[in-house]
Amino acid sequence: LAIIESWTLNTDTAKQAGLDTLLYALQTVAGCINEGDTRANACIGHGHAVLLNTLGHPSIEVKRHVMAALTVCAQSPENAMDICNMGAIESITALQQTPTRIAGVHTFPFAAVASQTISKLLANNFSAKYWHSGKLEADDRISDGFYEFGV
Repeated sequence: LAIIESWTLNTDTAKQAGLDTLLYALQTVAGCINEGDTRANACIGHGHAVLLNTLGHPSIEVKRHVMAALTVCAQSPENAMDICNMGAIESITALQQTPTRIAGVHTFPFAAVASQTISKLLANNFSAKYWHSGKLEADDRISDGFYEFGV
């Protein structure tokens, strides 16, 4: 994460090191975070913030890899809550809805991966799910017992 953070903070370094290196670093982070203990340790401190800041990178591929890493992080409710509290849903939704001109055609390059990331975040953070969709499913159990029956 320190490598990714240094590239995020210094775009000149990112240009010098090469986009491929940054992509490989993001793939490695996503792979490491997939392990339960590593996932908990990697996100202690400001690990999620580093990933969310990297969403501002101009490269489409970097943004896709960051969303994939966030999807893996969001496998635990604690991480999903932390990521949501940092504004991830808003940022990812904005990217999801932003068209990009590729080869003269407007496309939505983040639609699929953004949907997966948002789905994983909402599946593990019922408060965010309720905020985002205005409802919960019958089998969504909130730990404090609160549930709006939608009268």
